[in-house]
Amino acid sequence: MDQGTSIDKAADDAAELIFFHKVKVAHDKLFGARGGPYNIDSVAYFAAAIESYQYAREHMRKAARFDTREALLHFSLDKILIDGLVLEFGVFSGHTINIIADKLNHKMIYGFDSFKGLPEDWTAGAKAGAFAREGLPSVRENVQLVVGWFDDTLKTFLATHPGNISFLHVDCDLYSSTRTVLTEVRDRIVPGTVILFDEYFNYPDWKRHEYRAFQEFAYENNIKYEYIGLVSAFEQVAARIL
Repeated sequence: MDQGTSIDKAADDAAELIFFHKVKVAHDKLFGARGGPYNIDSVAYFAAAIESYQYAREHMRKAARFDTREALLHFSLDKILIDGLVLEFGVFSGHTINIIADKLNHKMIYGFDSFKGLPEDWTAGAKAGAFAREGLPSVRENVQLVVGWFDDTLKTFLATHPGNISFLHVDCDLYSSTRTVLTEVRDRIVPGTVILFDEYFNYPDWKRHEYRAFQEFAYENNIKYEYIGLVSAFEQVAARIL
């Protein structure tokens, strides 16, 4: 081990000690000093935050940090390097797709959603049917909504809309829905494509959903990527294909 490596390792070890001290302080404030069993549901988000921190520390060191999902969205749109389709999967109220449409007002933005809610259970607080709405949201003139389940609408859309994807907003929540989207568009995802995930990490079971679908997709298709941004106190992460 050379001197530079030794110094880096010492710095990492020191940072790790500082982190775990902060975890201990936060733990004692939340739960008090104790040695007995915990309510596992009560500590689920705390545990997920620690696990997410460790993942970010190893894999997202160069990613920019943001306080809000809107700030990360604007940053991600500024990182678009190529011309192509701009797609959002999971429109709900239209909040994010309208931000995209305002910023990219020279382009047509396509938003996919059944508006019937989640097709299956996601988390303890978001069961099948969650996020359903009556009627379509109000969207900008340069937004076209593609209404229906992803596996019913995406093939037909792609058959009539050629071109690579420049920006992909994945607000699918579920592994199954995210997997469907990434599988169908895999030939349109190219170096320079920016993908923004809305529920990537920092919640209980995060490794089972959008994160898992993307990791499988990247591995199976030998796709290289870099994390470019994240929201430190929420669940959003942006990546760019290399």
